[in-house]
Amino acid sequence: MSAKAYQEQLQRWQEEANTRLTRLLNNCTYHCVEIEKIPSAEQRKAQRVISLLLQDLYPLVPPVDEIDKMRSGHLTGKKIVGWTAKQIFIEDNLSQQTLPDRSYSTVIDQIFVKLWGLLKKTSDKYIVQEPTNEKIRAAWDKISEITDLEGLPQNIFGLETIWQVLSGPPFGYSEYNFTMLLAGWLAIHRKEVSLRGYIELGSKKLNMTLKTQSLKDWGNTDILQNPTAFVDDWIIKQKSKLIRRQQA
Repeated sequence: MSAKAYQEQLQRWQEEANTRLTRLLNNCTYHCVEIEKIPSAEQRKAQRVISLLLQDLYPLVPPVDEIDKMRSGHLTGKKIVGWTAKQIFIEDNLSQQTLPDRSYSTVIDQIFVKLWGLLKKTSDKYIVQEPTNEKIRAAWDKISEITDLEGLPQNIFGLETIWQVLSGPPFGYSEYNFTMLLAGWLAIHRKEVSLRGYIELGSKKLNMTLKTQSLKDWGNTDILQNPTAFVDDWIIKQKSKLIRRQQA
C-alpha cells in the first residue's frame, strides 16, 4: 500500500470511529450519583458537584476541621507536622513545654487530640495512643493489615505500599496526614519495628548510607523535616522499608 493510500484509509477509519462514538454518546443518559443532595439551584455548579463526588469517593478522608495548616504545601503546617512526627519517633510522648510556638498547640489540640484522638493531652504532655476517631482508626487498622506477619517471625514491607493504599480511595491521605498517622502507628509498635533506608534526602546514591535503625534513631535524623520530602523522596524514590518482627 502506498503512503497516499494508507493516509486515505487511516482518515476513513478515523471518521468512522468518530461517527460511532458520537452516535454512542448521543444515545447515553448521564446521572450524578446522589446529586439530589444538592439544592436544585446549585446542581449546575461544577464545584458543588465535584465536591459531592469527592466525598463519595473518599468517605474515610481524615478530618482536619478546615485548618488550612494541614493543606499540602503549607509552610507552617510543614514545620508543625515534621516537628511533631519527629518527637513521636523519638519518644511516645512530647512535653507541652517544648512546643516552639502557639500555632503548634492549636493544630495538635484541635486535630490530633480532639478530632483524631491520636494523642491524649495531660497536664503537661501529649501521649500517643491508638486513634479514637473511626475514620482515622480505619486507616490505622489498614496499616496493621498490610504489615500483618501472618505467623512469620519477621517480614519486610515497603512503606510505599502503605502510602499508595492510604493516599487512594477511600482514604485520601495527604503527605502531612500520612506522616502523622504513620508516626503514631510506628510509635505504638516501636518494640516490634525498625526502618531501613538512606539517612540522607536528595543526595546522589553513591554518597548515601543505607541503614537499619530503631524508630528513635531515625527520629534523630532529618528525614522528617519536610513531610512531603519524607513521602516523595524517602518513601517513594528511595524505597525505604519497614521491618516488623514478632514480639518476644
